[in-house]
Amino acid sequence: SRTELPTVIETGAFVPASPASTHTAARCLGCGYALEGLPARDAACPECGRPIDEFETSDPLGPVPWREAVAARSGAGLALAGLATVAFVPAVGAVVEAAGWWRLTAGPGRGRASAPILRWAIRVCTMIAALCAVAAWAAVFDVYVFKFVVTNTVADDVAVATAVTVAVIVWAVRHALACWWVGRLGRRIPEPSLVGLAAVSGAGAVAITVSGFLLIVLGVLVSHIALFPPMCFLLPVWVGVLAVWWLVTGVLLSRTRRALGAVVPDNHVGGGHPAFD
Repeated sequence: SRTELPTVIETGAFVPASPASTHTAARCLGCGYALEGLPARDAACPECGRPIDEFETSDPLGPVPWREAVAARSGAGLALAGLATVAFVPAVGAVVEAAGWWRLTAGPGRGRASAPILRWAIRVCTMIAALCAVAAWAAVFDVYVFKFVVTNTVADDVAVATAVTVAVIVWAVRHALACWWVGRLGRRIPEPSLVGLAAVSGAGAVAITVSGFLLIVLGVLVSHIALFPPMCFLLPVWVGVLAVWWLVTGVLLSRTRRALGAVVPDNHVGGGHPAFD
């Protein structure tokens, strides 16, 4: 009997073996380089050298690490609760809001997308603003309500004015930086509405602070020149603008929480990851 031999066709080309596995991460969080399909043996991004972490970069809804999204989602909720509380119990609301913004700026702290310098600038200002807010309200109640240590002198009024001024200025800087952070977050998810709302809220906080100090100066001048009718008009306008800003900031935090909830579904906010479920 005749044995048939297999036919060998020579093409002259070398066909390399396919890698055993590849990365499933969408993009590098450091530079945005496309990582999907790269060999699994590559431990770092070939573009910027940032270490590749599958569980921080494989989210298909945007380059936001799931751990960062979990913390930021709860932080947005805390900041929203603090914003609501500060209207009724200012000192408590300031502390709750500070805790919320601290959580909202959580993240791995690596790469340009994480902005570690901006994060720590926000967190330092957050701590100082919370301490100054508590001190300012304590001084206000002590001087004008409880009168535990005050002597009812001009020095007491100056101390209160200084404490309130420092607290408001640091808070305004913190809020502007924090809104910058949320705007960056909105571009990373992406959620375009967060970018616009963050810009309005951040600029509004600075504008309200500056205009508030100008109204105080005009209020001092009221006792010397006839500015009382304009003050009757300007003060309600300022309060109305403040109310609008408060609503815009509440919408910003609510939408931030909802957008992060889309990145990390509710069944994963406890710390789990879809890859392990």
